[in-house]
Amino acid sequence: MSYWGLHYRPPRLESGEAVADQVLPGLWVGNVDSLLDREFMRQIQAIVTAFPRDRVSEERLDACLAGKRYYRVHIEDRVEAPLEAHLDKVADWIAHERCQGSAVLIHCFGGHSRSASFAIYYMLKYFPHVFPTVGQALAALRLSRPSVRPNAGFLRKLEHAAAVLHSTALV
Repeated sequence: MSYWGLHYRPPRLESGEAVADQVLPGLWVGNVDSLLDREFMRQIQAIVTAFPRDRVSEERLDACLAGKRYYRVHIEDRVEAPLEAHLDKVADWIAHERCQGSAVLIHCFGGHSRSASFAIYYMLKYFPHVFPTVGQALAALRLSRPSVRPNAGFLRKLEHAAAVLHSTALV
């Protein structure tokens, strides 16, 4: 049994990719299909859901999130999307949930860009000595979920946010 009591492995898609992967103890990154895996979702207490309002019906999403604590970020997977407006709030929410002992799932539609970007920023902000750069956090994330590929705009915004984090840490 793991530290977070999670020993269930989510199913894999036809491509061989898992619907969700544990990237740190108690922190999972996945796609929208992870919400439909009831066995997996029994072990998740908190969810960050990151996609635009019109991608999945609100009613269906509400049904999947019922009984869970969640943080919704309505954001497109586009280079110009305002990722930076959400990074600190999402990372702080994840940290709070993990401090409460909750297993947290960060998911977007495909589980590659938006969810990975929020996981990377969380790693940079809360584990700066382990993951001091975006590249190191991304490499660590890919050890668990090889398919992650934040879009180019998100990577630039993460680099800028990392520089701000490092400059405030030095003050």
